[in-house]
Amino acid sequence: MEARPFIEQLRLFEDRFAGGLGERSSQEAMAGLYRRLGYAVRVEGCVCHTNPALLWLLHAVLLAAGALLAAIHPMSGLVATLLGLLSLHGEVASRRRLVRWFLPKGISGNLIARRPRSDGVELPRILFVAHGDVARRGLIHHNWLARHVRGAAGRFKVHPLRLVLALGWFQAAMIALRLPGLHLEQLDRLLLPTLAAFTLVLLLSLDWMRPRAAAGANDNGSGLAVIAALAEHFSQHPARNAEVCFLVSGAREAQSEGMDSFLTTFGRTLLTDDTFVINVDDVGAGMLGFGVAERTPAMLMYAPLLPGLAASIARNEPFRDVRPFTQLGIGDAGVATRHGYAAITLKALRNGRPATPIHTARDRMRLLEPRAMARAFGFARRLAERLDSELGDPPARTTASAVTPGDGAEVS
Repeated sequence: MEARPFIEQLRLFEDRFAGGLGERSSQEAMAGLYRRLGYAVRVEGCVCHTNPALLWLLHAVLLAAGALLAAIHPMSGLVATLLGLLSLHGEVASRRRLVRWFLPKGISGNLIARRPRSDGVELPRILFVAHGDVARRGLIHHNWLARHVRGAAGRFKVHPLRLVLALGWFQAAMIALRLPGLHLEQLDRLLLPTLAAFTLVLLLSLDWMRPRAAAGANDNGSGLAVIAALAEHFSQHPARNAEVCFLVSGAREAQSEGMDSFLTTFGRTLLTDDTFVINVDDVGAGMLGFGVAERTPAMLMYAPLLPGLAASIARNEPFRDVRPFTQLGIGDAGVATRHGYAAITLKALRNGRPATPIHTARDRMRLLEPRAMARAFGFARRLAERLDSELGDPPARTTASAVTPGDGAEVS
C-alpha cells in the first residue's frame, strides 16, 4: 500500500478535530478500505469532552480569579484557587474532577476492523491502534515553547502541568496568610507572578480554542497509513495463534477519550490477559522508538511484555537503532495500560523530540520520510509476528464477542 496517496486523501477531510464532522467522515472512508481488505467493520460513536483548550481556559480563569479576588476578599480568592487546583489535580490523575463535568460534549467515534473466525473460536487479540483526529493548532504548540520545556530522551525539563500546580499551591499559601487580616504589601507583590502566569495560560488557551486544524500529515496520518498497510499484510498472511484487529480511535487529542470509551464499552469481551495493544503514533519521520512509559506528569509504566519483546527485536538487524523512550502526556497505550492491558507505543523521534512540528500547520507531506514509514511498518509487523509465535496454540474459547459487527455494517 502506498502511504503518501493514502495520507493525501485523508488530509482532504477538513475539520478532523475530535468530535468534528471530518473525523467521522474520514473514519467512514477508511471503513471502506478495511472492508475491501476483507475485514468486518464497525464505526462506534462515543460521547467525549472534545476541546482540551476549553478545559485549560476554565482552570486558568479560576486560578487567575483567585489571585485577583485575594486583594478584595481573601476567602473568595482562596476558594477559587483551591477549586482550580482540586480540579487540575483530578485531570492530572485522569479522574475528571469538577470542571470537566461542566464542559460541552461532542460525538466522536472509533472504527473497529477485525476478521472473526467462521467457526466462532475466540483467539487472543493483537490490536493495532492509530488515532484519527488532529489537534487544534495554536501558540501553545509553538516550537520555541517546546524547545524550552522539552529535554532529551523524551523528558520534560520542567513539566508544564507540574509548574502550573506548583504556582497554584504557592498562590494558595500566600492567600491563606492574608486570612488573619494581614495586609502586607509584600504578599500582594508575591501574587503578581502567579497572576501573570495564569493570565498567560488563559491567553494561550483562548488562542488554542480557535478552529484551526493542524496539517496532520505525521500526526497521525503516518500512523493511520502504517496500520492500513498492516491490515493489508495480515489479510494476506493471517497470524496463526492470534486475531489481528485494527482500531482507528477518536478524540485522541482530547486526552484519549475515544480509546477510553472503546475499552469501557468492550472491556468485558477484550480480556486483559490475552489482548495486546500496539499504538502507532507519529512515525513519519525521524528514528523509530518504542515507549516504555508515559509521563502525565506522574510516571505510568507500561506492562513489561511488549516493551520486552520490542527490546529483543531491537537487538538484531535491521532494527539495532530502535530505542526506548518515555511518552510525553497521556496516549492510547497509556489508557489501555490503566485498563489493565499490555500495551506499547511506536513513535519516531529526533533527539528525544518530535521529528516534525506536530500540532502545527507545518506538519506537511514534504517532511515525511519514506524510510521512516517503512521502518515503522517493518518493526510493527515483526512485533506482531513475534508476539503471535510467543502465544503458541492457546486453548480455544467460543465466547461470542460484542465487537463483532455481525453483518459487517457500520453502526453510528
